[in-house]
Amino acid sequence: MNHSNVLNLLSLSGGILGVLALMMLLALAVIIERAWFFAYVSHAAAADPIGEPGNRREELADYAERRAGTPEGEFARFAAARIDTPARALEQTLEQRVLALLPTLDRRLWILDSTITLAPLFGLLGSIIGMIHTFNLLGGRAADAPSATVGIANALIATGAGLLVAIVALIGLNIFNNRVREIVRRLDSVKLAALAIAQAEQHRPAGVKPQVIEGLGHSRTCSSGHSA
Repeated sequence: MNHSNVLNLLSLSGGILGVLALMMLLALAVIIERAWFFAYVSHAAAADPIGEPGNRREELADYAERRAGTPEGEFARFAAARIDTPARALEQTLEQRVLALLPTLDRRLWILDSTITLAPLFGLLGSIIGMIHTFNLLGGRAADAPSATVGIANALIATGAGLLVAIVALIGLNIFNNRVREIVRRLDSVKLAALAIAQAEQHRPAGVKPQVIEGLGHSRTCSSGHSA
């Protein structure tokens, strides 16, 4: 397809094919950016042989160190730094933190969601414009079957392009939504572990003193009852 044919198709669709091309580029940019982000997160998760935080303060701190730079690792560090907060207040704080992390996880995915809806509609609009343009051209002369067929076929290219853009965006959106759900599940695991630690330590027997975790500046329970 040469430059002249491309311009003819753009003109036939009323410029809609150009809009669809821009939508495809934007969707691909979002897919590449999110794929890089989730690949980094998945690499950190795959390198973690344990996978889940433990129910002791030092295990939660170790989990945060193993997954440093990932959403669940930063969330574990945040939880460990506030482990001495009363359990009810800690639960509210952690839930608010999860909500604050969600925009980072699904950043720009609304673009793919909008593309899935809008691209087929733009494609249909382009085809309708192309058919109207074709019938107007053929209306002033004796319409022959080959000319009408070629005009309608070219007009339908916009519909096919719109569906193609929507399919690409849909595949990317479904993949990334699954990744977001998996990360949220890990965040919930960290939250439950932190709450279990807080409840256990806040109901520990009198005389058992906490021990400081190196690097976090907070305490962990020591079975001997002596501080580190």
